[in-house]
Order: sequence, then structure tokens, then C-alpha cells
Amino acid sequence: MKRGTAGVIIFLLFISFQLADAADEIPMAQSRPGEQRSDLDQGIRLNQMNSTDADRYLKRALSVEPSDPRTNLELGIFYFNRQIFAEAADYFESTKELAPGSAYARQAGEYLEKMQDSGARHQKRWSLSVAAGEQYDSNVTISGSNSPLPEGISRKSDWKNLFYLNGRVVLLRTEKAEASAGYSFFKTVHYKLHDFNIAQNLADITYSCNLNPAVRVGGTYRFEYILVGGSDYDMAHAIAPSVTIAEGRGFSTELQFHYKYTRFKDGALFIGNRERSGQNLLAGVVQTVPVSDAVRIEIGYGYDKDLAEKDYWRYDGNKGFASLHVTLPVRFFLSLYGEYYAKKYEGISPASGQARKDKTATMAASVTRFFTDAFGVSLSETYINNRSNIDDFDYKRYLTTILLHVRF
Repeated sequence: MKRGTAGVIIFLLFISFQLADAADEIPMAQSRPGEQRSDLDQGIRLNQMNSTDADRYLKRALSVEPSDPRTNLELGIFYFNRQIFAEAADYFESTKELAPGSAYARQAGEYLEKMQDSGARHQKRWSLSVAAGEQYDSNVTISGSNSPLPEGISRKSDWKNLFYLNGRVVLLRTEKAEASAGYSFFKTVHYKLHDFNIAQNLADITYSCNLNPAVRVGGTYRFEYILVGGSDYDMAHAIAPSVTIAEGRGFSTELQFHYKYTRFKDGALFIGNRERSGQNLLAGVVQTVPVSDAVRIEIGYGYDKDLAEKDYWRYDGNKGFASLHVTLPVRFFLSLYGEYYAKKYEGISPASGQARKDKTATMAASVTRFFTDAFGVSLSETYINNRSNIDDFDYKRYLTTILLHVRF
């Protein structure tokens, strides 16, 4: 189980924080065939975001026009950022040969000097990021993405401190494949409602590879352990394979699959919590639509089926969602997110005498400002409206969050 809508916000914030250094501004290459130019522009945008998907577009653009210096430069930057320095050096040398004396050649030379001065053959195989901040919650409860709410809503407001730590180690890195292991820790400390303090430990192993320039496959295993109020709340294992297909011109489709087994624990505030233990199966699709170099839209749908031990906790869920990501001037990054999630439970609730039905609308917005390459601040607002045919689960919730980020 993850950490509810706060988890959605932090997820969006940390995705935005992974933006890498943009390359120094260089004039765009002259006109060329539309498909090649589209792939190059999309590759440049993804490269500026330090996305592993950048290489598929850049290599496709290079296959159309191998002598283009800008494409060679961007591929060099891509492999430099991934610490694959042998490949990076080849593309930088090609850039200098193809456009001697140009701005592209000058920047390629600067990268080659950096590699030589820093002994770049010694690859950095780890990363660490930390975030801390404050959040106001108008309706404190325990809620997790991909899991149902616990029995009982507090309907109390409170401020809380947030702390997030994320570390990652590269286990394998080649031109086509990468494997890594990671660990993250998330902690909330309420000002008043200490029984709702959350401590989440999450470990994962991830692998991905390019089958060809248009198809990338991957998979992740996750182990999760959560404490609420200092007591065991749940323990979970999850497997999540995915397939990403690039259609060209920056469009892509990702097919997502997810299997999770969660063992919930009873607690003083969550009596009967273990009845929710069981499996959750999810299948979804996400379509990426590039509006421009600075604007990206994602639209998705997911169906999940929860197989809890008790039938009144089992449900069928249908979720539709959309997000907008905008890169703004002066190192600002904007994210907007909207979601509609309908759940229909199977059994009759012993408390209400009827089968539960929930319809949840979620809207979130966040803006991040980077002051340096390693330091930034984010401000976000989330609104949740859960309509249920059972009064105990009918609620509204507002979350206001400010986070400071540091990356090493």
C-alpha cells in the first residue's frame, strides 16, 4: 500500500524533480524531413528530462540522417548522463568531425574535457534524493493508491511533517538494457493525531531493455512494509511488468500490468483490517501525447480487481485519469492531474447491510522551482471527493503541501 493522495502528490513532485541539466542553448538544425525532425525534437525534450526513452527517438532520427551533428551531440549527452562514457565519447567525436568549428563541436569538446578531467571512465552507479516539508490535511485518514480505505474515517484536520528518502544503485547498464535496485523511506509526523503517523519502507528491483527502437519492455518487483502509529499496518509484495511502444512524432503507448499481494494487520484504530488481506490485479494503458517541446499530456485507463479475504472488501474498479506536464521558463515545472475512480464491492457490508459503491474524483496541481541543479522547492494542492452509498465512507478532503528537494 502506498500513502494515499499524498502519495500521488509526492509521486508527481519526484517525477518532476528528476529533471536533469538542460544542454546549453544551441541553434536548432536546419529543416529536414518531418519525421526525422519530429523524432529529434522529441529526443531532445526527453534528454533534457533525463528520460531513458530519449535514445529511441534520437537513434531513429540518426538512422534517417546520420550526418546531423545535433543528433550526434544529443546522443553523446544522453550516454554522458547515463555514465556510459565510451558510447558518449564516440558521439562527441562524431559531432566534432561533422561540424568543425560550430557551436555543436564546441559543446562536444567541453563534454570530452569534462570526461578527461574527472576521470569519467569511473562511472557513478548510485543516486540519492531527499525531500522534506509540511502538509495540511483537512480530513486525516489512511489511504493508499491501489488499495481500499481502512474502516473508519477520522474527519479531523491536522498539519504534519513529511520526509522522503530515495536511493538507487545501478546493477547493470548497457546501451540497450538497465537493471537497478532502490530503497525509499516515507515518514509523516502529525502535530496532533500521532496515531495516524505513517512510516513506509519500500524496496524494489527494476529491469528494462529496448527490444528495438520502437519497443521497450520492463518489469519491477517491490516489497513494502508500513507502520501506522508505530504499529504494523501492512506488508506487501508486488510485480509490475510493462511494455512501451513508440509510435513516432513523440507519441507513445504504455501497457501496464500489476499484481500485488498485501497482508494487512489489525490495530487499535483499524479493527478488522486483516479482513482486507488478499490479491489485487490491475491492467492499464497510458497514452502520451506531445503538444510541444515543453508540453506533454498523458491519458490513461486502468481496471483492477481486488480479491480480499472477505467478500465485502472485494471490488471491481475502473479508473480514468489525465495529466498535463509543462516545462516553464526559469526552471519552473508545472503538473496537473485529474482522476475518476469507481469501485463496486461484491459482498454486503455487515455495518450497513448493503454492498458498497464508491465514486472518487481527485484533482491535483503542483509547481516546482529549481534554484540549482541539486535543490528545488515544490508547492501542491489536492482535492478529493469520495461519494459513497455508505455514509461512513462519504467524505471530502483537501491537502496542501510544500516540499524542499535535495539531490546528490
